[in-house]
Amino acid sequence: SCGKSMPDTDASCLAMLREHAESGDAAAIGYIGVKCSFGALGLRKNALDAIEWWSIAAELGDADSQYELGRVYYYGDGVKQDKARAIRYWQKAAMQGQSDAR
Repeated sequence: SCGKSMPDTDASCLAMLREHAESGDAAAIGYIGVKCSFGALGLRKNALDAIEWWSIAAELGDADSQYELGRVYYYGDGVKQDKARAIRYWQKAAMQGQSDAR
């Protein structure tokens, strides 16, 4: 990872992720969304926060975040169920090769 050692605490891992997210790293932004969805790295479990992070990452082209948004909209997990919107997100993810979206 560019000569840097991996962080050894949740706080330092989250700080590293936030640093990458602030520089526009879509994968880091999406990963913060995942951690919000599970309540990991010291973040409180919050579906709406996860959706917000995934939305930003999806707009930047992150296929995994597009897949996650498809999942939450399909099942209505934290948002109003919208299967048409879910399918659009899954299609975007699949077009980028996201294997779960196929």
